[in-house]
Amino acid sequence: MTQTAAESLKDLDEKILVYCRSGKRSAAACEQLEKMGYQNVYNFGGILDWPYEINR
Repeated sequence: MTQTAAESLKDLDEKILVYCRSGKRSAAACEQLEKMGYQNVYNFGGILDWPYEINR
């Protein structure tokens, strides 16, 4: 069963970090979350551009 953001993220002030592969979807997701009333949304952009080590 898939949950929506509103079902999973009840606290509109909770910090939300968003990323995707290239950065386009994370930007769109941040915009949607902000329209939904979330206050602390941070777009980390694309993981392909991440300058730090990635643990898999």
